[in-house]
Formats: sequence, C-alpha cells, structure tokens
Amino acid sequence: MVSISPRMRDSLDYEDPDATDPRMEWGFRSLTLSSSGYEDHDLIEDDRRPFSASPEPSASRRRRRQRQNEADLDYIRPFEYETVADGDLFRLAVLKPGVGAQLIEIELIWEKTKAPRRDYKCLSYCWQTTVQDAVILVEGRRFEVTSNLLSALRSIRKRRVKTLIWIDQICINQEDFAERGHQVSIMKHIYSRARTVVVRCIFLRVWRMGHY
Repeated sequence: MVSISPRMRDSLDYEDPDATDPRMEWGFRSLTLSSSGYEDHDLIEDDRRPFSASPEPSASRRRRRQRQNEADLDYIRPFEYETVADGDLFRLAVLKPGVGAQLIEIELIWEKTKAPRRDYKCLSYCWQTTVQDAVILVEGRRFEVTSNLLSALRSIRKRRVKTLIWIDQICINQEDFAERGHQVSIMKHIYSRARTVVVRCIFLRVWRMGHY
C-alpha cells in the first residue's frame, strides 16, 4: 500500500487522478500541438487545407511549391543585359530541362545569322499583353515575362535535355530601342536559319512547322 504525504495532497499542483485529459487515455501515445515535421500540413491561410490524416492533393502541392518559388525569386537581383546585339549577332536561349511547375531556367549564348553553328528553334507566339506578371531565371537572375510565354516555355521544355530556342521577349533587350529595332530588321534571317519554328496560338495549342 502506498501512502501520500498530506503536503503533497494539499499542494496546489495536485490534480485529482479522475480529472485527466481524455486525449491521454488508452489509444493515444503522445500529445503535441506542434506542426513541425509535417511539411504537407503547415499552418497556412487556406480554409480548404486537408485534415492531418489526409494527403494534400497534388494540385494544391504544386501551387504551393510554385508560390514558394516565386517568393524566393523576390530576393534575387534582376537580370541586366551587359552587351548589345548588333551586326549579324543574336542571342539564343538555352532552356534547361524540367517538368511541370518547376522553375524555368535559361542561359543565353551568341549566334550569327550568316553562318549559324547550331541547330535551334524559333518560338512564334502571341504576347496577349505587355504585363509581365510571371518570373523565370535568366543567367541565374530574376527575369519577368508574360504569363503566356511562361506557359509556352513549360510546354516546350524537355524533361532531360536542353532546348536551344530563340524567343524575342528574352533574346532581345526590349528596353534598348536601338537594339530592338536592329534585331527586328534581321528577324527574317533568324527565322529562316532555324531548324524548327514552334507556333503557339492564343488558345494554347502548339504546332511544329517547317524544317529548313
């Protein structure tokens, strides 16, 4: 038989054994109010988030990952063109491989219209708007593009190999009016030297046209 000291019984910290938390009864191994360790169920401002016992829908997970990627880009310095495209020179975009909503990453290289050394594609598409409300990475820097171009890049991008493509919105410095005018004047040569022209219509279907 175990006796209890009167001092312990009279203590303000003493709790009647019958007044226990029902969550600590049989069937509960532990009790925690922390959300750490549950990546898919962080406390977010979304009334439609799933219960902790249910997996998060993949579409919601992709949207959340995309929002996080865009938020991370806010801290990256914007891209700046350091050279001018003139003469018979033009830039080509090297679209890095990826899938789905993964961040679009591009490197820029130089090519010549007179004697191009590489096989490349050209993208022909409708801007729809001049509002650049989407973000990609160019040379590791933040680069804003239209949402229509972002959608086109995702559809063109390969899963495992790089894609070499000319895109006016990226390969031409749109803020440099002299360069833009010159590049427009040689655009016919850029297109005629391309191996493939990818035409993306306003209703988001893609065709491959012409092999030169």
